Amino acid sequence: MSRLRAFDLIMVDQGGGGFEGAKVLMEAMEVDVELRVLVLTKSYNKGCHLNSMLSGALDYLEGPLTADEIVALLDTFTPRRGGANQRW
Repeated sequence: MSRLRAFDLIMVDQGGGGFEGAKVLMEAMEVDVELRVLVLTKSYNKGCHLNSMLSGALDYLEGPLTADEIVALLDTFTPRRGGANQRW
């Protein structure tokens, strides 16, 4: 069993123009196409965006992101565990 199955959400960085996070995205989709993978980037790249979405990414987001924005992402893209008042 892959260690990726233990995650509710995977966030990868696009990195540079070579999209270094693509390997993690591809491995995640090979393990389970239902895994939630978000691709984050500091600078938008149309080719990487298209590659990400075609490879199964849940979304492609340009940053930088604040701590509050990251918490909102977690609230949006991960299932709730525990009580309704749980915060990350």
